[in-house]
This record gives sequence, structure tokens and C-alpha cells, in this order.
Amino acid sequence: MPKQSGKKRNGRPSPALPWNGRLARRLLDSWPARVAILDSSGVIVHVNKPWADFARDQGLDHDQTGRNYLTVRDQAAESGPNEAAEAAAGIRSVIRGVTPVFLKEYACSGPAGRSWFLMRATRLAGPGSTLIVVSHEDITERKLAEEELRASLDRLYFIGQNMPVLLEAFDADRHIIVWNREAERVSGYSAGEIVGNPRALELLYPDKAYREYMLNEVKKRGYDFRDWEWEITRKDGSIRTISWFNVSRHFPIPGWNSWAIGVDITDRVKAKRELEAKERELQLHAEKLKEINTALKVLLDQREQEKRQQIKDMAATLEKLVFPYLERFQQTGLDKEQAVFLEVVRSNLDRIISPLASRLTGLESSLTPAEIEVAELLRLGKTSGQIAGLLNLSIPTVSTHRSNIRRKLGLTHNKINLKSYLRGFF
Repeated sequence: MPKQSGKKRNGRPSPALPWNGRLARRLLDSWPARVAILDSSGVIVHVNKPWADFARDQGLDHDQTGRNYLTVRDQAAESGPNEAAEAAAGIRSVIRGVTPVFLKEYACSGPAGRSWFLMRATRLAGPGSTLIVVSHEDITERKLAEEELRASLDRLYFIGQNMPVLLEAFDADRHIIVWNREAERVSGYSAGEIVGNPRALELLYPDKAYREYMLNEVKKRGYDFRDWEWEITRKDGSIRTISWFNVSRHFPIPGWNSWAIGVDITDRVKAKRELEAKERELQLHAEKLKEINTALKVLLDQREQEKRQQIKDMAATLEKLVFPYLERFQQTGLDKEQAVFLEVVRSNLDRIISPLASRLTGLESSLTPAEIEVAELLRLGKTSGQIAGLLNLSIPTVSTHRSNIRRKLGLTHNKINLKSYLRGFF
């Protein structure tokens, strides 16, 4: 092949590029793929070094020139896998010009383990007779990576299907492509009814206004939201509240345009609403009780005023209608016993209308009726003998009453005079 003259670049001539068969061989030998050039009948006219080395490693003649590659493929197809026949048919379709390029991935086993290759057959461009370039490229690393990715996706799918939360994933057209078992259980719709169904969102959100509003919100928020509550309609028509979390922008998964997990919080929302209703009810009760307490206070204040007025009225009545007659009765010449009883009556009437009458009530709650009579006479300065004569009691009985009175008033170990104490008490 003649040398090409250099063309000018940036005003300077470029060096001539020596283009000949030796350079072409060096280029092919430096290519990592195994390459063979066939004529229109399938005969090998040249192989590169990787092809020759592979043939030698397989115990074959490293010089494959002159052998008909198609015949070798046909012979292998008679006793081997169908892949050999497919390869031969593909190369022939390229030779005839039916197919511009033929690609075929295949696997083979060797001492180092299982390997994968990509066979490519294409016509060699340029004038002259038809030549076909057949290459075998080692794609083992890519296939292993694909298998690992596929295994990872399978594990991810298994985990997603069995998670105790809802899992949904969408493609670029907003079609649901993943609908796990928990989503089936909560919604009542099977994956067969949802996945790939363009009307799936209409089933889950039949209210058009609500559906369009929420989808518009998705556009605003993008695929990055947490604890966003949606109300889906189950297949039986009941409503469930789902809290969705979408972090697909931060954790993309191949093949999923977006994905989200959801938690059924229907019971929690229901309990919250019931609690709020109870709180409102309790608040109403509290307000009513406050009103009742206010009303009771008004009534009690009114009752207290009425009671005070009654005491005043009663005192006025006694002053006008009773005390004048008692004074007249006292002037009629009473004996000593009658005078004492009249004094007791007058004293008790004074106590009834006295502001200290409440203290008597406390005393009466602790003393017996007989003790009260004795205490009253003691307060008036009567001796035990006088009290015994007035109440028709023995002197020892009066002494017993006096001891009980001192004990109940807390004066047992006190030297305070009982008569003085009673006068101060009343």
C-alpha cells in the first residue's frame, strides 16, 4: 500500500503515514478481541495474534489461514449446540448483504471456568472483493457484572415483596411496575390488576379532583418527600390512609424511574381523630362545668345573703316580740329556780341571734345533750349542787359530766377554770 503524502495542518505539512500490510497486521494483533477476515465463501484469509493464540491454547493449528470458517461452524452445528448453526447463518446473511452486522453472545467452559464472548460479523468497507471481519470479544467481566446486578435485583425484589410496608415503583410513563404483597393486602388489588395498568391510579384514587390535586403536588415536590399522607380507596370501597416516603432521587434503582414505600396509618389516624373528638367533648364538658360552678356560686352567695337576712329578721322579731315579754315576766316576782330557767332561756335566745352561734354548733357536735345542759349552767356560774338541784341529778353525776366536758374540750391536763373557759367559748 503506497505511502500517503502529508496534508497541511495549521499551515504545516503533517508527516506521511506509512500504511501497509505490516501496519495493518500490527493493528489487528494489538486488538484484544480475536479477529479473522473471511472471503465471500467463508475462507479465512487472515487471523490476528489473539485468534492464533486461542487456537494454540485449544490444541489447534495456530495458522488458520485457508480453512473455511463456515464449514467448521456447520460441522460443529451437527454435533454441538444450536449456537454454531446460528453463527453460520448470521455470517452468511452478512456475506449476502442481507444483514449489515450480526451479533451473537455465547458462553463456553474452559480450565479457568465459564467465559462469555460476543461474536460480531460485519463487511469490511472499501473497494474490491467482499471481505467479512469476524471478531470474538471476551465479555466475561460484563456478563458477570450483569449476573451480579441481576442477582442483586432479584434479592431486592424478594425483600421488596416481603417487606411489612407497601412498595410501589413507577416507570417513566408513571405506570406502576412494582406492587408488593403488602400493597396487595392493604389495597385489595393484586399486582396483576395494578402493574402495567394505565388506569391503576384511577382505581386507587377514583375521585378525579383529589387524584389530579395530589399528582400536581407530586410535580411540585418532586420525588423527594417523607410522611406524606394519601387516602387510597380499597377494592371494597373503604378508605385507607397511607403515609408515603419517596427517596428515589437519593437512592435510584435501575429500571425504576421512581419508587416509594408506604405505611398504613389508618388505625393511628382513626385513633387520633377519636382522641381529638374526645378532647373537644371534654373541653365542652369543662366549659359547661365552669358555667355550672359559676351558677352554683351565684346561688350559694344568694343563699348566704338570704340566710343572713333571715338571722337579722329573726333577731329583730325576738327583740320586738319576745324579749319585752321576758323582761316583764322577770319583774313578776319569780323564785330562784324560775329566775335561773328564765336566765337560761334569755341566754340561749341571745346565742341564737349571736354571730358566734356557729361555735355552739361545733360544741354540740362533741357533747351529749345532758353535758350541754351542764355546760350552760356552769357558764352561768352555777355550782355542782345548784346544777344537781335544777336538773334533778345527783352531785356525782354532775361531777362526771364536768369531767367528760373537760376531756372533750381538751382540758383534762390543763388547770384552766371550766366556767371561765365556757364563758369565753360562748
